[in-house]
Amino acid sequence: MLKDNWTGFENLPKSKTVEKYLSDLKQTLEKTREFADEHAKRAQEQYAKFSNTKAVDKSFQVGEQVIVLEKDSASKTFARWQTGEIYKKLSPYTYIVSMPNGSRRHLHANKLRKLVVPVTHIGIISENDAEFGDVLAVPVLPNKTGVTNLPSQRIDLNSLSHLSDEQKSALLQLLDEFKECFSDAPGLCTVVQHEIHLTDDFKPRQTRAYRVPELLKAEIEKQISKLLELDFIEETDSPMTSGVVCVTKPDKSVRLCCDYRHLNKYTVADSTPMKLLSECVYKVAQAKFISICDAKSGFWQILVRPEDRWKCAFVTHHGVWTWKRMPFGLRNAPATFVKAIRKVLFPIRDHSDAYIDDTYTISNAFSDHLEHLRAFLSVIKNAGFTLNLSKCKFAQTTTKFVGFLVGNGTIRPDPAKVEAVLHLSLPKTRTELRSVLGIFNFFRSHVPGYAEIAKPLTDALSSKKNQTRFLFGDEARKAFELLKQLVCQAPVLVPPRYGESFLLYTDASLYTVGCCLAQVDEFGNEHPIAYGSHRLTSTQSNWSTVEREAFAILWALNRFHDIIFGAHVVIKCDHDPLKYLLQNTTQSPKLTRWALSMQQFDIEIQHIKGAKNVVADGLSRI
Repeated sequence: MLKDNWTGFENLPKSKTVEKYLSDLKQTLEKTREFADEHAKRAQEQYAKFSNTKAVDKSFQVGEQVIVLEKDSASKTFARWQTGEIYKKLSPYTYIVSMPNGSRRHLHANKLRKLVVPVTHIGIISENDAEFGDVLAVPVLPNKTGVTNLPSQRIDLNSLSHLSDEQKSALLQLLDEFKECFSDAPGLCTVVQHEIHLTDDFKPRQTRAYRVPELLKAEIEKQISKLLELDFIEETDSPMTSGVVCVTKPDKSVRLCCDYRHLNKYTVADSTPMKLLSECVYKVAQAKFISICDAKSGFWQILVRPEDRWKCAFVTHHGVWTWKRMPFGLRNAPATFVKAIRKVLFPIRDHSDAYIDDTYTISNAFSDHLEHLRAFLSVIKNAGFTLNLSKCKFAQTTTKFVGFLVGNGTIRPDPAKVEAVLHLSLPKTRTELRSVLGIFNFFRSHVPGYAEIAKPLTDALSSKKNQTRFLFGDEARKAFELLKQLVCQAPVLVPPRYGESFLLYTDASLYTVGCCLAQVDEFGNEHPIAYGSHRLTSTQSNWSTVEREAFAILWALNRFHDIIFGAHVVIKCDHDPLKYLLQNTTQSPKLTRWALSMQQFDIEIQHIKGAKNVVADGLSRI
């Protein structure tokens, strides 16, 4: 084209000047830049929304051990994560890390993780780690088992403030008369012996002694010698042995706890029938004076049948031993204790009886109550039982009994049952509102006109979709408060039917754990019995997911201990690995403690989808 133009063969059209071309190009590029910036900003916001959905703020302190997320070798077989120590904090998310080779590196928090020291002694757990359950260890008694103080000097006098001075004096005099019943040492009741019946596929297994530090072995030997002296255990050559976990106390002393998970797996369940709850509650509620008593380490006051003792043998680093007394952790231990209490109280069943482990004495007049209490303490003394004075309540007009407040002809539910739902705060975000509606919707069949009542809440959820936070109107506030009241009233909450299985829904979020105890009626309908939620501490929030989910189960079991004691409990949670934690495998000290603390319950863990765990999930997020 240039050649034709130069030779005059063709004239080219007039074009823009260089200045004009560059000016137009600049305007076009500026518009393109504005367009790109707008779309890049929108794309970045969308990316950040999804990328940060489950993001957790992370920080480290100077001197803290960390994992640097870089391999120390190119070999896939031998490569390991590198470790280091925080040397200096430059900004909220930027650190200088001292490496093992002496160098210092400038790293972002995303490249770091907290270092969890691996477990070296699986047979050690600490008493201070109470979040994962109270592990009842072997009772270690003083050399002198005599009573140092009279019951009248040890009892909480505030619990008797409702009595007149004359009544109080008569009651304390009666308790002092039976001071042997309130010894700090477990007694010995021989009316029943604990039997262990095993399934046909049971195979004895000799577990090796769990590893413990050399410094603690001398203390273990001392404890074993004391138990032999007290005649709680004896030496054996049993083909079946269970491991022993040592519970260390702050004073460096040691208590022993037997790990009977393998034995319990093959133990035939005891089918001892339970009394009707309604009969016991009605009987106690009609009384004007009520005394509730608790046995001192009740399991250890009963003997194991001699021919079954080889089954509950345990091994330490210096020998194999077996129990003469019924140890904590055996599957049918609660049922055996119930049998013993029933047999002891049978002669005075008109005014004294027991529901599982809650023994009670009732009367309509104070003078009669003293006589009835005298008869109760007499049979307890003759049977060899001893009572835990700190857990006994005498001559009460109103008291807690198996989840109810009873006395003077009244029966009221325990407020703790519905406390979690009653204390739900007004949702502030769409996510919180969605969780609250999940809780309410789960029980919609028990609330007449649920859809109409909940309409202001569902309308608030469907409107203003582009806004994360919103304000409730008056109608939505009234609907929220009304639904809380209706969900916590009968017939939504039903009394438990003891002797039947329970369902326990649990869930844990980053800051809270939630649970719901329920039961299925004869028609297959599921009814809630009680709710619960618990806020985690900052330390607990830093636990791993499996530890938080395990704590949710343990906290719920302890919360409803009085209701589920001795019953089969099906635990439903949406964290699948928890199904395997009851197996006898190597675990961290926390999870070992958790598994041992579970031995007192007859539980079965089932995994469910998170979408079906709406109540526990909602309570764990509000």
